[in-house]
Amino acid sequence: MNKKVKSLSLLTGLFVFQILTSLTVLAWTPERELVQVIVTPTHTDWNYQLGEQADFEVKILKDGMLLQNTKITYKIGLEQMPAQKSGEEILKNGNIILKGLKLKKPGFLRCEVTVEYDGKNYTSWGTAAFAPEKIEAVTKMPDDFDAFWDNAKSELAEMPMDAIVILQPNLCTSEIDVYHVNLQNVDNGSWRGFSRFYGMLSVPKKPGKYPAILAVPGAGVRAYNHADERAAKGIIVFEVGIHGIPVNMPDENYKALHTASLA
Repeated sequence: MNKKVKSLSLLTGLFVFQILTSLTVLAWTPERELVQVIVTPTHTDWNYQLGEQADFEVKILKDGMLLQNTKITYKIGLEQMPAQKSGEEILKNGNIILKGLKLKKPGFLRCEVTVEYDGKNYTSWGTAAFAPEKIEAVTKMPDDFDAFWDNAKSELAEMPMDAIVILQPNLCTSEIDVYHVNLQNVDNGSWRGFSRFYGMLSVPKKPGKYPAILAVPGAGVRAYNHADERAAKGIIVFEVGIHGIPVNMPDENYKALHTASLA
């Protein structure tokens, strides 16, 4: 199997707890966009039943404040498919609930929103899941998958984690601390003989023991510049990327990568 697949061996809940016990916390504020477009399904867990309508909450922020009287354009449709619904709206108070669609089959519904401000376009999206546990694989499990997986886990276990966890003050809230995390990873073709693995960690500020969720990405490359609201409900969330690049860079960086090798 391609060595690049080895990065998937990091996707176990164990690492969330290992990170928390080996924090190297540094206060640092990365460059961020002047305008932020936040698109989230109205269900807090982003999950919907078949036949249920998924709506999307949209917020446009400038310097952390809602940007009033802003025109947005939006597209709603199946992930990676042509839009089934599109339009424009004026956000008088900087936020709106967009009426979405219903799915009768398991899948993912995406809402993409764009706003123009001072001659520049800012775009983001949110995705709702419809009965994702019922989505069936369309390819056969490779015969050597179990052996490959076991070997990859053993190889990773022998490597020091070297966790670097950097506080993101601009993303923290009154209830959530947010960290940009990167870990040492197995060789995926890098000239260094190893690679790095990146993600965003949202942790409840209130001391205590909490369950943890490992949030794995869909297709494409993007930033994760937000606090995961599930942390406010008492859940540690580690949202990861799998491309071996930081997940807190400006959107322009990901757009450039999307048109190149990481589409």
